[in-house]
Amino acid sequence: MAKAKLKAPALTVVPQSVEECDAMIRRIGEVQREMERRQTAMNDDLAARKAEHEAGAAPFKSEKEGLLRGVQAFCESRRADLTNENRVKFHRFPAGEVSWRARPPAVSLRKVADIIETCLRRKGFDRFLRIKHEVDKEAMLKEPAIAVTIPGVAIGSAGEEFAVKPFETELEEVA
Repeated sequence: MAKAKLKAPALTVVPQSVEECDAMIRRIGEVQREMERRQTAMNDDLAARKAEHEAGAAPFKSEKEGLLRGVQAFCESRRADLTNENRVKFHRFPAGEVSWRARPPAVSLRKVADIIETCLRRKGFDRFLRIKHEVDKEAMLKEPAIAVTIPGVAIGSAGEEFAVKPFETELEEVA
């Protein structure tokens, strides 16, 4: 369970004793658990509704795919006529438009570290490598006095956060 965090000072009730403070912490835990129950119920309802609508839409999805394949087959067989001998990349029908678009080339990489080491560095293809410069924020936090002298750099206070975490336990599952 997440901690309850106090973002803005809003003092509505201030406990006057240790017992009252303990009771308020207990109530925070009860409220958090009730909110979680309601969120879980909402998610269950949403999942059921989504599954219901997806099941209802399945026949339409299947029909649409069949119609698309049919329209594509028709248009491909008459592409030259529909595109004015390939002068345009579309054709407008009374009910809609079809078009042919060339996808731009794309590079996909697997095992990038291996590609960089074995194929690019060893074989001299350095022109395919890019050097990326980034600001090292961790180094700035180690030397804040110097870092703040750089225009545009500010180092904020770490601050302090107040959190309340009511005690709770998990239910054990028995197999």
